[in-house]
Amino acid sequence: MIIMARSVFVVLSFLLALVAVHGAILDDTKTDPRNRPTLDIIETADRLGGAYGFLTALDETNLTDFVRNLRDVTVFIPSADAFRAMPEGARNYFRKHMDRYQELLKYHIVQGQFTADRLADEVVYATAASVHQVPFGARVNIYNHTAQANITTYQGAVVNSGRRDYLASNGIIHFLDEVVLHVAYQSTMELLNDTETSMMFDLIRKTPEALYLLNSTARVHTLFAPDNEAFGKLSNVTRSRLNKETDFRKRVLLNHITELGAYFSNGWVNGEKVPITNWTTYLTITKPKDRPIYINGNIEILVPDNSTANGVVHVIDTVILPVTDEDIQEP
Repeated sequence: MIIMARSVFVVLSFLLALVAVHGAILDDTKTDPRNRPTLDIIETADRLGGAYGFLTALDETNLTDFVRNLRDVTVFIPSADAFRAMPEGARNYFRKHMDRYQELLKYHIVQGQFTADRLADEVVYATAASVHQVPFGARVNIYNHTAQANITTYQGAVVNSGRRDYLASNGIIHFLDEVVLHVAYQSTMELLNDTETSMMFDLIRKTPEALYLLNSTARVHTLFAPDNEAFGKLSNVTRSRLNKETDFRKRVLLNHITELGAYFSNGWVNGEKVPITNWTTYLTITKPKDRPIYINGNIEILVPDNSTANGVVHVIDTVILPVTDEDIQEP
């Protein structure tokens, strides 16, 4: 099963996008020292309220003094409600593996001070979490919507628009609506090489155009990956065509990829249209409140927001076939 816990200790191979010095770091020389906050991040979070879960987790993992002594950082604090909503299985797992719990909490801390208006879309920021002194990166996305306010996400978790930009003596605090559990895998192909998505993995390996897109570090992508059961629902004829007909297989696979950015589910609104590769068509998102998300009306997203070093993968329950006269359509 694709699970977040496996990814915590996968060393990112794509570090070029890390931006510990990416513009927009606050210039303390422009601030009168007498006007600077005197409370550190721990004290400020405690005064603000709503950070009990995060502060308790820091105490449990012996990280309170570590955070207190950091300098020039931005901390994305999951709200108390976010910690209460954390899956019980994940909570128990991390409490049994304190070293991994520490890295998960450090993953919410970015090197450098960034106010919300200075966070940049599709930029991967170096975090305090690392393996062998190699920092993990966390992706920020800004989704622009005409009918509602823009949505900013940190590794897929929504940055609360009403609780951000709190200044402390050693950094800045933003609140998140979720605990970030989606630590990036090394690559999309590594993520797909899993028992539940192995058929998609094998088909992509046979298809240079798809493999190039998913291995590229130049452009960020989103992949909608059917699980093995989805391929099992296809007719024998269609499965045979996927294995034998190169052009048909390519068109099917490219139906599942957009190379126009990382589309985390929290950035979508109901009815949004996501363009697939080469703008040949759109995938329409149905996003009812507190229910599964669907694509094109009846394709369920089973496991959303599996983050990779150069994009995001959503596991779906149906193969998206091309809609043309010569293609075989499933009943």
